[in-house]
Amino acid sequence: MWRTNKRKFCAFPLDSTGLFSLEALLVLPIFLGFCAVLLWGLEVARVQAVLQEAVDEAVSVTASVAYGLTVVDHIALPAPLAEGLAQWESLVPLFGATLQEKITDAVEQAVTHVAVHQRWVIPFVSRFLDKGEAGKPQLHPKRMRLTHITLPIPTQEQYMFGLTLQYTLPVPISFFSKRTVVLTATAIERCWVGAR
Repeated sequence: MWRTNKRKFCAFPLDSTGLFSLEALLVLPIFLGFCAVLLWGLEVARVQAVLQEAVDEAVSVTASVAYGLTVVDHIALPAPLAEGLAQWESLVPLFGATLQEKITDAVEQAVTHVAVHQRWVIPFVSRFLDKGEAGKPQLHPKRMRLTHITLPIPTQEQYMFGLTLQYTLPVPISFFSKRTVVLTATAIERCWVGAR
């Protein structure tokens, strides 16, 4: 049969000299991991705020100086260009209004195509990014990507200017399966073009 020992079994010796070290060894990695995730979450919120502020400011400034578009509409075209345009307009009735609509749609699609504007939008928005202590932008322009642009096209009723940018932020914590987080900032504003 089983013999009972009068002395009780204890996992740790009664003198607890190493007990606190063992607890710290178990709890400290979990606590540090939680702090790292919390700090990275705050960094994501900061980057989102900086990106949104830059896009808002770029769109606002562009919309406020868009009055120049109406001035350009009233400038007389050079004679050869005006003659070519008049010849083109004389051919449109021959093909009907559907051709004119197709051409107008094609021009609008070409003007609003994102790849065309990627080259100038990113440096333009980068000028509105907050600068760090060394005078460099707080965000890397190479991580920004234009996903949508709305331009003030004369055939539309409303003259609107808008941008949608994405910023790719790498995840510094290795145990996440997704290595990047994509942040999006959108701003759209009506252009100041007088009575239009």
